[in-house]
Amino acid sequence: MMTEDHVFFVDGEPPTVGRAAMAKAWRGYFDAFPAYQIFEDDHAARGCTVFVISHTTGSHVPPPAELIPGCVFWKAAVRAGRLAEWSIFDGTLANRTRLGL
Repeated sequence: MMTEDHVFFVDGEPPTVGRAAMAKAWRGYFDAFPAYQIFEDDHAARGCTVFVISHTTGSHVPPPAELIPGCVFWKAAVRAGRLAEWSIFDGTLANRTRLGL
């Protein structure tokens, strides 16, 4: 589902680049956090890019913080039917403004 040059970006961290590197990273994350779930609170679409305003459970984030609706923004960009970018941003007002949400 990912492009060969897929980019995974967490705001403030170096990106993970490449389908193989990302598949390995996701396997490691899901092994460490098998109960991880994403809950959509809202979304916005712009062409081949979708933003999901959400919260999670079962992640590396402390439980009280991850349960706050809208605490995380996801950006998914599709190219030629495959996921080219998956980015994560804190659900702050500054990021909402920067991303046009």
